[in-house]
Amino acid sequence: KENGQKVNGVHADFYKGIKLKGNVVGSKNFKQLNLEKDQMKIDNLPDEDFSARFTCYFSPEESGSYWLGLAGDDGYKLYVDGKMVIEQWQDQGETIRKYQADFKKGQEYKIEIEYYQAGGDAVIRLGSQKRQSKEIGPEAYLAQAVNDAKNADVVILSVGFSNETESEGADRSFDMPYGQNELIRTIQKANPNTIVVINAGGNVNMNPWINQTKALIYAWYPGENGNLALAEIIFGITNPSGKLPVSFETKWEDNPTYNSYWDDDNDLKVEFTEGIFLGYRYYDKSTVKPRFPFGYGLSYTTFEYSTPEAETTTIRPDETLKFSIDITNTGKIDGAEAVQVYVSDPVSSLPRPVKELKAFEKVFLKNGETRTVSFELNKDAFSYYDSSKHDWILEPGEFNILIGSSSADIRQEFSITVQ
Repeated sequence: KENGQKVNGVHADFYKGIKLKGNVVGSKNFKQLNLEKDQMKIDNLPDEDFSARFTCYFSPEESGSYWLGLAGDDGYKLYVDGKMVIEQWQDQGETIRKYQADFKKGQEYKIEIEYYQAGGDAVIRLGSQKRQSKEIGPEAYLAQAVNDAKNADVVILSVGFSNETESEGADRSFDMPYGQNELIRTIQKANPNTIVVINAGGNVNMNPWINQTKALIYAWYPGENGNLALAEIIFGITNPSGKLPVSFETKWEDNPTYNSYWDDDNDLKVEFTEGIFLGYRYYDKSTVKPRFPFGYGLSYTTFEYSTPEAETTTIRPDETLKFSIDITNTGKIDGAEAVQVYVSDPVSSLPRPVKELKAFEKVFLKNGETRTVSFELNKDAFSYYDSSKHDWILEPGEFNILIGSSSADIRQEFSITVQ
């Protein structure tokens, strides 16, 4: 509104800094809220490190259920009639959030958007869309899902995050959004034969439902052919052979970075107190164990590891350790195994991990087939970096070579001496 008169568009007040404090640097009206950095340039406003409050009114031509969509780079909040309904107040690339509610024809709803830009690109967009009459609400969706689950032999329940709720430019919660933990439990009660498929870029809180889950597939973000790949795995066309590239903690507090993650004094600095003990390197030396360890992954078949054979068990620093191991597919289905080689240095001048991954090899085997997998380790596999000397150090002595299916499933080992 201008001078009490209704006009189309959005009113904006701009501030220096990201906290919407101090005097208004400048004001401007826009025909619509679909702005990028160049469109938000006004006198006395810095190109970066600024904030704005956008105000407009939403008056639908038809009563019904509407989506209000907001996208921003960086943070934003959406208020409807003074009530905050979206909060995405963090540094991030352009990220979309949606709010759904019922709106009445002819009624005016005050829309306020708080926004800040902390550096790099600047984007803020607002849009609305009426939901189609054929769409149903959340309660009806859940009731329909429960009914379908009760009448199914097996449920494939795909949950997790999306580009709207997870990105590289921002942190996200350990819990999956939109009450998905409760959804999983509800569906499991309706049909215990539920396969849970997780779409996420990292670990999630599984505590509310994992003990009642008969099968879990971690799909990550598999792309446009991901569902086809999942179907082939579920129906046995493809034997899964993936291995976790990280350790999955049971709860967030079990993560080795938990105690040094937060900036408690707001000085924008945190100390990496975990040092080199991240992932399996932390869990190996801790009484806390992960839910799923580094290198873990199931198969529809089984594999047997023979006793490894080494050309020698004593090497000089300039020599290479060569050894091999036979892997046998002892099941009835063709499959692949990722054979992992870890090195342990029992005695060291500096604190060292219990073991470290130094090599791996994926071998494809038909059922009943045996193949020899060979490895070579040079001095790099037995050295560590000494920050006080600014150099890699190889200390002579005994090392243990550990071979396994995961960091927590060591099948064979032998010792060598580096002179």
